[in-house]
Amino acid sequence: MQNNLTKKEQNKFIHNNYTILSRKEMAYFLNKKPHQIKYMMRCLNLKSPLKNERSHSLNEDAFSSPLSLESCYWAGFIAADGCIIKNNMSVCLSRVDVKHLKKLRAFLQSTRKITQSKINTNTIFTVASKKIVQDLQKNFNIGPRKSLTLTPPKKLNRNQSLAYIIGYIDGDGTIGKHSIKYKNSKYEYVRLRIIGTPFVLSWINLIFRTNSKIIVHCNSKIYISSYSNQQLLKTLKIFTKQHKLPILKRKWNKIKGA
Repeated sequence: MQNNLTKKEQNKFIHNNYTILSRKEMAYFLNKKPHQIKYMMRCLNLKSPLKNERSHSLNEDAFSSPLSLESCYWAGFIAADGCIIKNNMSVCLSRVDVKHLKKLRAFLQSTRKITQSKINTNTIFTVASKKIVQDLQKNFNIGPRKSLTLTPPKKLNRNQSLAYIIGYIDGDGTIGKHSIKYKNSKYEYVRLRIIGTPFVLSWINLIFRTNSKIIVHCNSKIYISSYSNQQLLKTLKIFTKQHKLPILKRKWNKIKGA
């Protein structure tokens, strides 16, 4: 990531965000190493409050049992797009989806600010909570370095599983319109593609009661499964409406007739 900020601008960024972001997150935005951020903070006489007493409100029971469908949705979203570092949980999205981060912040009843990068188009939301990190691990198998090792949750009922998967789709899924030609006619349909580990994708097939083929993505360690069953997709969208899940509407609005 390129950093075109002057030293003065970098110092201002750190000063404005050291109470919100961890050193690793600020390093990501400034294209530096965490130890460089630590040195810069020392020069500015700043100490990160993430290790100290929390200065922002937060519902630490958001992912505790009994699990609501909304908590399962957000756990799925975090499983796809979140990052766990020690006792910190963060989600980084494009500014296009900043409203979705605001929904997550509202769900967590957090007063922590959402930070917008001055270097790229990303926004980031972070909470520091040992209990939330522990509950995500305990109830949803979400932990650090999960990209290639994520396994599905084991204790969810069917509705909770569907809510989790819908959140996961909003993070690591794409819903797109496609068309095929047959006997001089053109047929349009919607296809869902989900990226994940083979463990998660196999579990999704089980919950969907289908047998979608899981393929390797571009010779990498990432796998993809696709779903073109229009009734399945409509059923998923109806489920989001019935249970008022905080979905990314720009994705789900592509599914018509539900």
